Amino acid sequence: MRKSLSSNLNRNHFIQTTMPNSTGSKFSPSIHLVVQLYKARNPDLSRRMKECIEHNLRLDVVTQMTIVTQGVEVKTTHPKIQVIRTSERSTYAQLLKIGLDGNYDSSSHVAISNTDIFLPETLQLLARRLSSKLFVAAVTRHELDGVLPLIPKASQDLWLFCNHKPNEKFLTASDYELGIAGCENLFAMALYSHGYDIWNPSIDLIISHNDPNPRTSWSDWYYGAYLYLLPCSIDDVGSAKPRYEMSFARRKFQEGREGF
Repeated sequence: MRKSLSSNLNRNHFIQTTMPNSTGSKFSPSIHLVVQLYKARNPDLSRRMKECIEHNLRLDVVTQMTIVTQGVEVKTTHPKIQVIRTSERSTYAQLLKIGLDGNYDSSSHVAISNTDIFLPETLQLLARRLSSKLFVAAVTRHELDGVLPLIPKASQDLWLFCNHKPNEKFLTASDYELGIAGCENLFAMALYSHGYDIWNPSIDLIISHNDPNPRTSWSDWYYGAYLYLLPCSIDDVGSAKPRYEMSFARRKFQEGREGF
């Protein structure tokens, strides 16, 4: 049985262990995980997001977590956590500015994740594959039944970077709010356009979507040039060429006229 969020967040210690290093690398990677926590209309969603925060805090590879809150109070003395309050939905650019502090180190990583995602300890193996600040992993979730979504190339729930100082023009091009349909496809295109290589190792890196009835809201949509990321394995990251497909989402003519 899972403990409540408050009881886990107020723990003042955690046990540090080291996984076997299957790649031969000597370093133990660390990840600064950045997530959003907002006041959900559905209380069950709030519970599921808190379950994932508790789980991901227990991962040894996650050495720091920033929770960006919107309309939610989080009181904690947990040594891994810092809380940042905001009044609006965050963008990729804003979350990257929080996580990426400019100190490039091949063992230091930053992850942006949807909050209702369980991360695995094997995230360490993926982090070791990101040997360049221009290498990015963008991972499609598995559902609770263990299967990928119907079109895995079009949906990513975890983004993993080596820590570095990103280009300001790239940040300007990444100013898309998370949670709106198409946001990850435009963000992937911004990465690609600014020189990053992006892999989607969702074949054997299993991140789990904590939702027994998954669905996507199409009430709001981002339009523009989409980059789709085809699934690969962890071993492909940094060794095989990333596989992409491109598309374009355009408003219907009548919808466009309504804006004038």
